[in-house]
Amino acid sequence: MAKEAPTGMDYLVRGILIGGSLGVFIGLSGILDINIARGAGLGMIAGFLGGLTLARKRADKDTMAPSSRPESDSGDSIDSDSGDSDSSDSGGDSD
Repeated sequence: MAKEAPTGMDYLVRGILIGGSLGVFIGLSGILDINIARGAGLGMIAGFLGGLTLARKRADKDTMAPSSRPESDSGDSIDSDSGDSDSSDSGGDSD
């Protein structure tokens, strides 16, 4: 079974869930003086922003990947056929 690439919505949902659970954990543990509902709400907002940032980063990376390759790697370089003329020297001394 092939895995599908995650979409932008997947990153947002993942960020909201992780942020909300961390907010609840902070509210329960008493690290900050906030109640559980406020911790969950603030965590969801922070998770949404984090998921949005990650989704935009991945989208930019996916759209720029083919064009970021140098032109010399495309196989259309000028000296791609120059190896044919010197092929007799590559095998060692032929004297």
